[in-house]
Amino acid sequence: SALEAVSNFSHSDAISDVTLRLDYQLKHILVDEFQDTSASQIRLIESLLSGWEVGDGRSLFAVGDAMQSIYSFRNANVRLFMRAQQLPIGPLKCETISLHSNFRSYPSIVNWVNKHFDNSQETTCQNDQVIFTASSAKKKFGS
Repeated sequence: SALEAVSNFSHSDAISDVTLRLDYQLKHILVDEFQDTSASQIRLIESLLSGWEVGDGRSLFAVGDAMQSIYSFRNANVRLFMRAQQLPIGPLKCETISLHSNFRSYPSIVNWVNKHFDNSQETTCQNDQVIFTASSAKKKFGS
């Protein structure tokens, strides 16, 4: 479990053998579905990155879409995803890249979704509210 993994990395007084071995071998981390990350998973990622330094050739690549966050029942917190776009995870500051092309749906569907889900003009948005981002359809008929 994530909690067991965190406990293996979180020896405050000494660096564990597991941490040293992984620090030596681990160069790149990919986290998919990052919008469904829990606080314990963030702690695990921070532990894995604890010896990393900016510019040392290692990378964290996190992929997610706040609008697709569905795992709050298992303590996933979309605010952690949103916070990672603003604040560092461990020693690393994330660079946010937004994708606006939709290759999965036809233009009629994308246009309907853009029209009905746009909340960017709402004046009552809270700081932790997920803001809809419109996309443009790139799917071709017959594809």
